[in-house]
Amino acid sequence: MSALAFVATTIDVDPDLRMLSFGRDEDDVSLSLVGGDAPCTVEEVELWFGVDDGERVSGALERASLTDNELVLRLTPEGAAIVAGARDVHVTIDVADLDVELEATRRLLGMLFESDASRLTLAAPTKKPRKKASEPPVRRSPRGDSAAVKLLTLLTERGLIELDEGATIPDLAERVTPLLGLLPEKRAKKSVVALLFDDPSVAEVFAEEDMLFAIVHEFLG
Repeated sequence: MSALAFVATTIDVDPDLRMLSFGRDEDDVSLSLVGGDAPCTVEEVELWFGVDDGERVSGALERASLTDNELVLRLTPEGAAIVAGARDVHVTIDVADLDVELEATRRLLGMLFESDASRLTLAAPTKKPRKKASEPPVRRSPRGDSAAVKLLTLLTERGLIELDEGATIPDLAERVTPLLGLLPEKRAKKSVVALLFDDPSVAEVFAEEDMLFAIVHEFLG
C-alpha cells in the first residue's frame, strides 16, 4: 500500500508532551505523533498507530505538510511498517472548531519539526471573506467581551505581552472571546495561549506558557 487515507473525527493537541493525536470514531484507531516532554529531533519523534495507541516506532517521519484541513505525512520505511506499508498518510481533519484545532496543530507541528523546519510545510490558513456591510453583526456576550478585555489589559499592563503597532485590545478581544468559552477548560486555556503567540497583532510575548495558563484560568467561565 503506497498511501493511507485517515479521516480524523477527534483530535488532541498536548504541547506539554509534544503530542498530536488523531482518532476516528468508526473503529477507535488512532494515529499520533509524540515528541515527549523535552525538545527532540525529528528522528526522535515517535509514530503511534492502532487501537489503544497501537504500535510505536521512532524515526518514522521524512516530512509533513499541512494545508487547510489535511495533514500529509511522508513516512520512512520504518514508519510505513506499522501503517500497513503506507509511505504516505493523508489525514483529513473533520472536527468541530476546525480553525481553533488547526491553529493548535500548526503550533505543535512546529515543535516536532523544530530541529529541521525544512521538512515541514505549513500553508497559510485560508482567509474567510469579510461579511457584507448589510449583514447584521454577530452579538457577543458582554461578559465574554469584558473578560477578554480585562485579560488582555492585565497582560499588557504587567508587560507580559506587547501589542503590535496599530493593534488594539478591543480588536484582539474579539478573537479571544470565543476561545474563553471552549470546553473543557484545558482546551480553552491552550487555545487562548496559542493565539497570543500566533496572532499578528501581538508583537511579543514575554511570559512563560505556564504563567499564561494560570492567568487565563482566572478569566474562564
